[in-house]
Amino acid sequence: MGKTANLIHAESVIGANQQNLVCLIKPVGYEIEGLVRLFASYKARDYKGYVIESLWKYMIYTELARSAAHQISQNALWLLAEPDAQELVELLEDEKQVFSGDFAVRLERMVRLLAAVPVDESGEIFRRGISETLHSGALSKLRTVLGKVLSKKAKVILLVDNLDKSWTKSADLEQLAEFLLGLLTAAKRVGEELNRSEKSRPASSFSSAIFLRSDIFEKVLAAAREPDKLSYTRLRWDDEELLLRVIEERYVASHGPGSDPATMWHKYFCPQVKGVPTREYLVRQILKRPRDILFLVKSAVSFAVNRKHDRVEEKDILDAEKEYAQYALDSILVENGISIPQLEDVLFQFSGSAPIISEVEAKQIVSRAGDLPIEKVDYAIEHLLKLSFLGIETNTDIFAFSEETRELKRNKVLGENYIATTGQDRRYEIGRPFRAYLEIA
Repeated sequence: MGKTANLIHAESVIGANQQNLVCLIKPVGYEIEGLVRLFASYKARDYKGYVIESLWKYMIYTELARSAAHQISQNALWLLAEPDAQELVELLEDEKQVFSGDFAVRLERMVRLLAAVPVDESGEIFRRGISETLHSGALSKLRTVLGKVLSKKAKVILLVDNLDKSWTKSADLEQLAEFLLGLLTAAKRVGEELNRSEKSRPASSFSSAIFLRSDIFEKVLAAAREPDKLSYTRLRWDDEELLLRVIEERYVASHGPGSDPATMWHKYFCPQVKGVPTREYLVRQILKRPRDILFLVKSAVSFAVNRKHDRVEEKDILDAEKEYAQYALDSILVENGISIPQLEDVLFQFSGSAPIISEVEAKQIVSRAGDLPIEKVDYAIEHLLKLSFLGIETNTDIFAFSEETRELKRNKVLGENYIATTGQDRRYEIGRPFRAYLEIA
């Protein structure tokens, strides 16, 4: 229900109109080790950047062409009578050796070929070798023909997802960040080329949306020379009513459009949990993401059904909270960015502690992690703040949790100002989503 749900919704809504073209790229199983070896072989950053951008432009153009040809042959056979459409389909058929295969196959094939291109001191021969390897002649012809076809579309949308599948413990994160940064740059360049009119064709209406997990995007930003020039939007769910609507809309979908979500809360859920209204309690205990509210509610319903309760009772929600807290911990371990290999041990050291702790106590707790060097303690606390496991006190008993680097910087300044004004010691709060599993009061 997060970034992928938005992508699926965008694809279905925009792609329903045959006047539009939606090209969806979801890489699965491509050869990451091969990519890392290829990029690591370039000592000069300019060489690496050129290869990455050229590779992504090749992949994007060929994927757009294949999507357009598929739409022509599957959904609009009459378009084959149009010369431009016919030329595109025939070109892909004639150049099978260059353009055939799904995304993963073409990417792996190109990586192998690019790895064989010798690096030249001047760069001229190297760039020519890269262009020849990427079949610049055939690709140039494809871009011309494709531009004519796409210029007749009302909208051309490129959607990219699944890029976090390669973000594993064994991956070289620095090389991967540069690879993804190259995608952002290449998508922008492709858009500029297609949206610019030429003698042979009018401009297309091209746009792209590349979905990245927030921790991965932080790495990409760090790899960018000019991060302020990257255009992006963060998907946030700060509005608690919107999160609750995720549950309510599912209720309406299963009970019919005339059903009232208020009936669901009144009939199927206890009114309060620990003296707090149930709706409010549920959103207070989770990381603010749709999949998290769904996990907690589904778990509570499952406990109620297994106990043969007529409605979800307080004990069902409290037990579900423990189950969810383990899920929340697992999720930040996955999104750790592999910055701290000992993160799981660090997190478990907080078991049984108070929900609000001083900076001294936080350092003592973190330092108990077995394999964590003492010089890494401050870094570990900083990382826990980035993961929203810890929140920093910015005013009396008010703690701010951060979802991004810029937000963390602001919250730290607020915290410093609060300390300077009041003379109080710095304090942290352990996030509610994690407390039940760690048995924090």
